[in-house]
Amino acid sequence: MKKQRTMDDYILMGAWYRLLKDVSCKNAVLFGKNFSRISGNKLGDINRKITKIETSEGFENYMFSEFPELGDEGCCIFYGAVGVDRNELDHKVNLKILEILKEYEEKITKSKEDI
Repeated sequence: MKKQRTMDDYILMGAWYRLLKDVSCKNAVLFGKNFSRISGNKLGDINRKITKIETSEGFENYMFSEFPELGDEGCCIFYGAVGVDRNELDHKVNLKILEILKEYEEKITKSKEDI
């Protein structure tokens, strides 16, 4: 079977997916705490929809069909937590998250210099 995506592709997707889930969850808690429970619940619904999309689309199914050698450890790519390393793949995803955040830090720093 020809692989359509590389492991680096999956690690990058996993990093962005973890960030998306983490930020949307923190957003729901923050808004719910500061505005109303309704706001928090609506934002929480977004987080549940994100998870539902991943589950229904079966991104990990594609990954496991392309990389069957991953075994159970492969689940951490999409289902891990930001900053938690349970295995080597978790660590790679978290390192990719740091790269993403570093890019944003550089954009912010450059923007600040332009002021």
